[in-house]
Amino acid sequence: MSAQRFKGALVLLDADVLYPIRVCDFVLTASSVRLLARPVVSDMILLEAQRNVGADRPDLSEEQIGRRFANVRAVTDGHGETLAEWPGISLVNPKDRHVLSAALHHDVEFVVSNDARLRREIETWLGQTGESVSLRGAVSADELAAGLVDESPDDVVAAITAMSRRFLNPTRTFAETLRSLSVAMPSLSSIDSPP
Repeated sequence: MSAQRFKGALVLLDADVLYPIRVCDFVLTASSVRLLARPVVSDMILLEAQRNVGADRPDLSEEQIGRRFANVRAVTDGHGETLAEWPGISLVNPKDRHVLSAALHHDVEFVVSNDARLRREIETWLGQTGESVSLRGAVSADELAAGLVDESPDDVVAAITAMSRRFLNPTRTFAETLRSLSVAMPSLSSIDSPP
């Protein structure tokens, strides 16, 4: 991944990146501190993530889940548009073609997905397409975080600091926030706490 440039990139977030709240919060906060461009998320991706959270978290009310995804919708782009199917997209499994279609439609540079199969299929499609596209690859949330740490560790610290300041009940220190994030994105564990 070292050859990739992630800082300032336009990314599309898959449902499995929106699902874990800490991962989602990190990527959206990275955008708010200008580490990434404002992310793209299609309606289908939002609905899939919302449905999965609802199915797996019976302790959360529909109102709580709806509020969470209304917040995601407010800080992302790409929803509310009908996407045409891209030529040659049949290399991607039918349930995930909408992800690649959205990425191509919105000229994103990277698809961020924790689905290894989808990432491989997108990379295969990129290797075989004759189309000129902005899409440069598909990466996991941890690969994205690792690239951002390599390119701009101070900006990553700023994003994690912003996250830790939002925790009020209970409050969380930078170190606690970083530990929580590092479970899903181990590459962040290389970041040092600010003085």
